[in-house]
Amino acid sequence: MRDQPKSAPKIIDDVVDRLVALERDRTYRFQATRRADAERYVARSGAIVGCSDDELSVREAVLGGRYPDVFREFLLTLGRRSGRLFQGSDVGFDRHDELGRSAAELLAAEGSDEALPIDAEVFLVHQGCSFMYVRAVGGFDSPVYGFVEGQGTVKVESDSFAALVEAELALMEANDRASRDAGGTWIRVNRDRSITQTFPSRASGERPLDHPDDYLD
Repeated sequence: MRDQPKSAPKIIDDVVDRLVALERDRTYRFQATRRADAERYVARSGAIVGCSDDELSVREAVLGGRYPDVFREFLLTLGRRSGRLFQGSDVGFDRHDELGRSAAELLAAEGSDEALPIDAEVFLVHQGCSFMYVRAVGGFDSPVYGFVEGQGTVKVESDSFAALVEAELALMEANDRASRDAGGTWIRVNRDRSITQTFPSRASGERPLDHPDDYLD
């Protein structure tokens, strides 16, 4: 029997399950860190917070369309906080207006003749030099478009939002496997809440994952 295609909720449920698994099987141990600071770090790293249907409807009215089902389900479930997914980039539903302005400014700075479509929802800006968006064109899923400083034009970054997230998750999982195989890392949460991460060399034989967390209290 041919496998039935996954629904949008099922696709995003699977994303959440994989993000939770990554946090549960963490590849680091705390070193010289207060327990409360460690707990705060873990909670923040793995936080998953979505948006309400009403919030999305208001935004869709501004864009003059409807989000594709998969992207819409993603926002309902992970729109405000998506764990470690897209970590290191500027994301978050509350910032979509800001991200759109940043994207338009990047296009203008590059001297590009292109403009963002009126129904474009910029959901990610990376280090001020690239961005990605989907269009509020309805349907089940849709391409993800992107622009990178110096490339001159907007391109299709992924055939679908689901495929983009799958690629990101696969990379995260591969990186975690490599870190686990190497013995993991130490993380210290400092008093000013900055983070110090230490990667022991293979030659040292030190494997943080072989040790319990080192709490100061």
